[in-house]
Amino acid sequence: MFRKLYIRWLSLRGKAVDIWSKNAYPADVLSNVHDNAFGQPKVEHRIFECSIHDDVEILGHTFHGLTDIMQHVEMSLCREYSHDGVRRMAAGKRCEVHVGELCNPYPCFDSSDYGSENRNYSNFIFRNHPILLNDMRRLSELPGQVNNCRVTEDVPQDMRPIVYYSGEGSVMLVTL
Repeated sequence: MFRKLYIRWLSLRGKAVDIWSKNAYPADVLSNVHDNAFGQPKVEHRIFECSIHDDVEILGHTFHGLTDIMQHVEMSLCREYSHDGVRRMAAGKRCEVHVGELCNPYPCFDSSDYGSENRNYSNFIFRNHPILLNDMRRLSELPGQVNNCRVTEDVPQDMRPIVYYSGEGSVMLVTL
């Protein structure tokens, strides 16, 4: 009884989808609440918002806000840079954590926008090894949400952590 209530509670909160069966076929075979043939148990990860000025600890290194993250970028993939879109950054701040940036420029609608628009939608990935072009391509292939945000509950574990900044405002989105 308690178990069924707990699973219903998880389902209502969006944490689980359980298939209820009234037939002889056992529902737990098709459920994502139980270990079964459909894969491993779901790994929980945190998604949270914080100020662009807050300290964030990622892979054991503390970054002092968004500006510090941007100073650690080793590779940037953006369609505005070159024919292949890849720009390797000059040697800036270095630490044991490597940072890559996927950026998409804000849309421009007329000639005055092209002259003044300098904002980007930015997704940052973090690695314990140097950023590879393959890492950047995989990040760009993740399904994007509104404003090219790649931070979702469906991000594969090997692609986390990711930080997203919309180019304006004082909030960034982090998934660990």
